[in-house]
Amino acid sequence: MSLAYKQFKVYLRIIVVAVVVALVGYILFKNRNYTVQFWFFGVTDETKPFNVIWLLWWTAGGTLIVARIVWFTRGLVRDYRAIQKQKTEQLAAVQQSQREKQLQERERRVAEMMLDKPASADNVGGPKDTSAQGGAP
Repeated sequence: MSLAYKQFKVYLRIIVVAVVVALVGYILFKNRNYTVQFWFFGVTDETKPFNVIWLLWWTAGGTLIVARIVWFTRGLVRDYRAIQKQKTEQLAAVQQSQREKQLQERERRVAEMMLDKPASADNVGGPKDTSAQGGAP
């Protein structure tokens, strides 16, 4: 990304922020003489009139608090899923190591059986399958 493009993006963002701040200031200035009665979770008195700017500030503050709670909750859910994934991966690794140990034990037993069996004339060709002949051995 070229330097000119980066500068353009930065200046554009500065202009957008300045315009938003100017609009908020203009809205507050135009509504400075109006009053309103409102309820905000029992923090305000419903019967007492307030300047509408206070309503705007309470609304903005409440919105920021709710946005922060949602952001925090999303982080918790993401962390919980990551923990569950790690648990699953650890369980799979443990199961895999158990399978490897079982396989090594089987291989060791087979190797011992192969070494312990005496080599006899009947056993040279391996066990004979007499079931296909239909008779007794």
